[in-house]
Amino acid sequence: MNLLKNALRALPLLVLLLVATTGCEPSYTEYYVRYVVGVKPGDTVNVTYQDTNNKTPTISQTISETSDETTVEAIVGPLYGGFCARLTASVNGGQAPEFIRIEASENGAPYVTKVEQKGSTSISWAVPLEEDK
Repeated sequence: MNLLKNALRALPLLVLLLVATTGCEPSYTEYYVRYVVGVKPGDTVNVTYQDTNNKTPTISQTISETSDETTVEAIVGPLYGGFCARLTASVNGGQAPEFIRIEASENGAPYVTKVEQKGSTSISWAVPLEEDK
């Protein structure tokens, strides 16, 4: 009889553990955003972007004349619905870079271009809000 009582006492804990460990998928989409700026050798580039704390870090650098670099990049995340990704970039004292682009990765998938501009110095893209399920 004691064995049956102990088994019945342990049953709720066992059910709770079983429910907690059954591979439930999160109910949200997690994003990583990659900011990309097209550059040429010799460019002096200034990039400002929105980070996960709604701060705006700046990257300032001069690309070597002998460099093979064609982009300057920054990645932020994880991010969730409603985040507004903003990118501002210029080269050589205010000129538009080759291109500016915002890419996003959803739940670890490969990055996909969300917005790209040539001849522009700023772009933005909002991470979609989750739809009611």
